[in-house]
Amino acid sequence: CQSADQDGWLHIHCTDGRGRTTTLLAMYDMMRNADKVGLSDILMRQYRLGGVDLLHASSDQAWKEADYVERRQFINNFYDYCKAQIPAGFKQSWTSWLAEKKTKSAS
Repeated sequence: CQSADQDGWLHIHCTDGRGRTTTLLAMYDMMRNADKVGLSDILMRQYRLGGVDLLHASSDQAWKEADYVERRQFINNFYDYCKAQIPAGFKQSWTSWLAEKKTKSAS
């Protein structure tokens, strides 16, 4: 992500081309813009580009609902990570940041 050409093209897709693709595109957007743009604006931009509404998506199938809840939590955490890491140049890995966050919340 950091070494990608600013004017280059990325081709991101999955089998369905909706939820997972939108999630990855939103993550890329966060890594580039979380220090300047709010989470809801980033997610709305991805929705308007043809993706799904990641914060409000739900399923009429009960077995899928836990996945939607987990994805919303992940997206919120990843945004917080990006917002904290952009100024530092992403020197701290996602897994390290997440472990540190869990340690802080446990204390």
